[in-house]
Amino acid sequence: LLRLQTNRLRALGATRPNAKAAAELEVALQSKWWSLRTVAIEVMGRWGDAESIERLHALVAARPAGSRRYSNWERAAAYAAANALREAQAM
Repeated sequence: LLRLQTNRLRALGATRPNAKAAAELEVALQSKWWSLRTVAIEVMGRWGDAESIERLHALVAARPAGSRRYSNWERAAAYAAANALREAQAM
């Protein structure tokens, strides 16, 4: 099931954002599975719209300072968002 959800999210990244896709993305961002949340962050970078870029910047800014623990979700989200921003800017 997780693989199906991940594949569905990746497919959304190839489309333009719309209300239904945004709702699916929101559900994924609230998932208990880090991998699903990370893919949702990647999708925001692929969309590259102003709202997604703003949210990615907010995730980067929320990174805990001084923490080197990779088990921290906020840190993982910040790194995923920074990578998504780099990809969005390269497009």
